[in-house]
Amino acid sequence: MLLAFLPINHTGKLSEIFLIVIGAFLILFSGFRIGSQFPDYSSYLILYEDIKSGDVIVELSFVFIAKFVHFVFNNVLFVFLIYAVLGVSLKLAAIKQLTNLWLLSVVVYVANFFILHEMIQIRVGVAAAFLLLCVKPIYDRDVKKFLLFALLAIFFHISALIILPLWFLGKFKDKANLYFLTALVPAAYVIYFLKVTVLNFIPIPYVQDKLDLYAALQELGTADFFTDINVFNYVFLAKILIFYFLLYKHKLLMTHNKYTIVLLNIYAVSLFMYPALAMMPVLAGRVNELLGIVEIILFPLLYYIISPRYISVVIVVVWSLGILLINIFKSSLII
Repeated sequence: MLLAFLPINHTGKLSEIFLIVIGAFLILFSGFRIGSQFPDYSSYLILYEDIKSGDVIVELSFVFIAKFVHFVFNNVLFVFLIYAVLGVSLKLAAIKQLTNLWLLSVVVYVANFFILHEMIQIRVGVAAAFLLLCVKPIYDRDVKKFLLFALLAIFFHISALIILPLWFLGKFKDKANLYFLTALVPAAYVIYFLKVTVLNFIPIPYVQDKLDLYAALQELGTADFFTDINVFNYVFLAKILIFYFLLYKHKLLMTHNKYTIVLLNIYAVSLFMYPALAMMPVLAGRVNELLGIVEIILFPLLYYIISPRYISVVIVVVWSLGILLINIFKSSLII
């Protein structure tokens, strides 16, 4: 987090070397972690063994990677290392592409999504990286690149199907878009209070199988991390406040980062999903966090709003530190 205060020229060659060094450290840290200290690790070990002996219901990407590792290395460690390389390198590449404030973005990334994705939900981690890479094609209206990245995201995790409708968010005109963004979160709470489960109407067998699995996990109490979510928790409410503050200042932010509106669109949908899918806590958490990856680009934009600039850096770093401590101690993401 102290790195955020370094006076580094973000467009210089030294910055690229520095980013590569950070990426290499994160890859090694996540690829060679002590798995028993993190949720989901044992589940991946079981999946790996099951794939060796027969077919399992999991994304093809994991099947291919697991079979490749079994054939070449015969050591499950390389599964985690491959996912670490993909998740970290693709996210850092997207960060470099989408913002000049990449040091602050790395701080936000490491404090939250690095732990959630590269250390725990490794398939979602790669999917989230491809989602970030979709931002530029959405802005440029480059449908071929968008579909390529979106399909790759789906290839790594089925929840990335939620990326496909994001293409249409880029078509809103400024005024309509502003009304849409303003109303989306309140609409989610209306759905929450009405107890409507909209995803039950999706006529895709594989998706329905996943929804049934999430519901079963909830009933059995095995989905500890996402069970009994509180849509009024302080962290989520703080995120809503930050979102509306950034939305209020979107014209200023657009002069510094042209992707601001696209990022706000995606983040609004992320915030919407948490209360709207609260009847299915596992899915609500997964989708919210998948789309919420844009936080690592959005939150550092406070740098352009709050003066003096070092105060904005302190705010982003303190926020990240708070999230890191919550992840480690309250949410017990590290055992």
